[in-house]
Amino acid sequence: MTHRALSLSTAALLTALSAAPQASAEPHAGRAAVDSQASRQVFDILREGKTVGSHELERRMDGELIRVAVTSQIEIRFLALTLYRLAYRAQETWDRQGLRSLRVSLDDDGERRDLHGQRQGDVFEWVSGEQRYRHPMPVFPTNHWNPAVLQQDQVLNTLTGEINRVEIAEVSREPFALPSTATPATRYRYSGDLQLESWYDDHGRWLGMRFRSDDGSLIEYRCRDCAHGLEM
Repeated sequence: MTHRALSLSTAALLTALSAAPQASAEPHAGRAAVDSQASRQVFDILREGKTVGSHELERRMDGELIRVAVTSQIEIRFLALTLYRLAYRAQETWDRQGLRSLRVSLDDDGERRDLHGQRQGDVFEWVSGEQRYRHPMPVFPTNHWNPAVLQQDQVLNTLTGEINRVEIAEVSREPFALPSTATPATRYRYSGDLQLESWYDDHGRWLGMRFRSDDGSLIEYRCRDCAHGLEM
C-alpha cells in the first residue's frame, strides 16, 4: 500500500468550526463542536474488513483556543512479515478566525515527512518537506473531525502537504453501524482530488469513512466508542 493510497484519495487520514454538517462555518463555531462532541474518539482502521490499525482524536478547549490532537497507527502483516507500517501525528490549534497553527509528523513505511504551518493575517502559510505553501483562509486539514469541512471545495491534505480540490455532496441519510448499536447518520461523498465517503451523526460528530487504496483494497475508519455519546 502506497503513501498516496492512505492519503485521503484515500485522504484521510488519516480533519474546526461547526456544530453540525448543515451549519454555516461560523468562525468560532468550533467551540460548539467541542462542547457537543466527545472530547476523545477512537477509530478502528480496517482493510478489507480486517483491523490493521487505530486512529484517535482528542479535542479540548484552552481558553479561547481549541486544541486538537490526532494519532494514527497502521500495520499490515502477512504471517510474521510486516508489509507496511504508518505512524501519523497531528496537532491543530483553532481560534475565532479559524485554523491558527498545524503540525504534522508522518512516518510512511520509513519515509519521514513533517509539516508545520501558521496563520499570518488572512493567509495560512506552511512548510512541507522542502516546499513552502500559502493559501487564503479558511484552510481545513484532512483530519475530518470538523463537519464545517463539508462546505469547502478545497482542503489541506496533511499527508502530501498540498491543497486538494474537492466537491463534497450529501448522498443519503442512513444508519451507521457502531460496535454495539447503530445511529442515524448522513453520508457525504468526496470527488475530485480525493475520493472517499464520510459519515457524520446528527450532532456533527464524525463517525467514519471509507475509500479505495491504490491496490483496490477497501479501507474503512469506524468509530469504536461513539455509542457512549448517543445520549447527547
